[in-house]
Amino acid sequence: MATYWSALCNWPFMLLPPLMEWMRVAITYAEHRRSLTVDSDDIRQTARLLLPGLDCEPRQLKPECCFSSFRRLDAKAATEKFQQDLGFRMLNCGRTDLINQAIDALGADGVNTMDDQVPSTSPRYPSVHPDSRHWTALTFAVLHGHISVVQLLLDAGAHVEGSAVNSGEDNYAETPLQLASAAGNYELVSLLLSRGADPLLSMLEVNGMSSSLHEDMNCFSHSAAHGHRNVLRKLLTQPQQLKGDVLSLEEILAEGVESDTSSQGSSNEGQVKLCKTRMKALQEAMYYSAEHGYVDITMELRGLGKNDSINQQLASIFTHCYGSSPIPSIPEIRKTLPARLDPHFLNNKEMSDVTFLVEGKLFYAHKVLLVTASNRFKTLMTNKTEHDSHGSKTVEISDMKYNIFKMLMQYLYYGGTESMEIPTTDILELLSAASLFQLDGLQRHCEILCAQTISMENSVSIYKYAKIHNAPELAAFCEGFFLKHMSSLLEQDSFRQLIYSRNSKVQGLDPLRDLQTALAGRLHSVYVTSRV
Repeated sequence: MATYWSALCNWPFMLLPPLMEWMRVAITYAEHRRSLTVDSDDIRQTARLLLPGLDCEPRQLKPECCFSSFRRLDAKAATEKFQQDLGFRMLNCGRTDLINQAIDALGADGVNTMDDQVPSTSPRYPSVHPDSRHWTALTFAVLHGHISVVQLLLDAGAHVEGSAVNSGEDNYAETPLQLASAAGNYELVSLLLSRGADPLLSMLEVNGMSSSLHEDMNCFSHSAAHGHRNVLRKLLTQPQQLKGDVLSLEEILAEGVESDTSSQGSSNEGQVKLCKTRMKALQEAMYYSAEHGYVDITMELRGLGKNDSINQQLASIFTHCYGSSPIPSIPEIRKTLPARLDPHFLNNKEMSDVTFLVEGKLFYAHKVLLVTASNRFKTLMTNKTEHDSHGSKTVEISDMKYNIFKMLMQYLYYGGTESMEIPTTDILELLSAASLFQLDGLQRHCEILCAQTISMENSVSIYKYAKIHNAPELAAFCEGFFLKHMSSLLEQDSFRQLIYSRNSKVQGLDPLRDLQTALAGRLHSVYVTSRV
């Protein structure tokens, strides 16, 4: 994409094509030359089409990069290499009548020949892109979705796991079943499973190496991350292979003698009995589905092997432990503003000495009031004075609505919140603005309004705002609300996503730990009160 950015910097285009259009045209160029990757020449040719007035030289006629290693090969080895490349091209075209001729051209290993004959430890002469190295003909056929070709290759003796059977080599290739699961191709998944493909097999990690394309994901994770529910259910129907589960010391200590008693035949009807390996794979799949927004798949995976009613029972226990007493209210901050002007001066053009630009509208104010309101406003006014010498007359406020900024100024000119009328729909935005400009009194008033208007529908949003804008009192109130209404909240998608999604961790949220702390604090306060 360096060519793309250099074009943007050197040419003053008023309107640029969307990034998706760049990707579509560049991929078309790559597919035209039968390549799995987009290179700089593809981007350059895309620029010739999408950017008017920009001209780039056409793609040079030169040998393909995969043939650069032929110089050190003798005539016989080079001929075999050309034959193998021709065999792969014949298979990739999807014609079933060329299968036998293509297999003969692949070489001594026949249908199980891998696409890379140059050792992977030779970075000077890479024959293919690293992420597709060691793929077999079956892997490429699955990638292109050629079901009939896949059928014929399997009938001809192709290994159903692709190159995964060659465990003695430095290999880190995806299996055909993984590619079919990620693509959501139900027919291919069914075919591969019927031929004995293992859905629990992840990309090989010989010598600690793994593919850079898809991390270490198994078939369950691939299908869950892309939202392919039907493929995921098909994978679950595959009989579990009896393998010895390797447990960590932590798991052994946690299980105790449970594994001995569970193997004595107490298999409850209606529950899926999962081995340790598959349970771990489904847990990873649950994280991926939640991370990509497929909460319905997440909840379905959580219900496997255990009764979901247990969660509701635990939620009822948490609510009972929290008690029926009201949630502690958020105290008001009694803070007098250092300076105050008559409301008549609010947005008064004739008497103002500073002007703000918000959403294209002007708002007039007074420096004497702002510099004493908060350090944020003081810094803003100081910078404004420095810019005045350069001809700047207004202070632009971005990412804020005009009516929110107006209420912010009303708080300063009125000297408090007593005379303010704040619509319910604007409370969270005003809280964010008050936090930005360090107006503690206004922020606390917004927190109190949030506590008064909290509901099942907006509780998660309020909790996130409280965490983002460092409002611990409001966050604690939300946690108490969660504990009092846990059973009902578990039916809400937003709450389940907050609890189970990996994005919560990425955003710095740990709601389960916060709920544990809130419940422990509540129980401690009840205990202290009972002792008095």
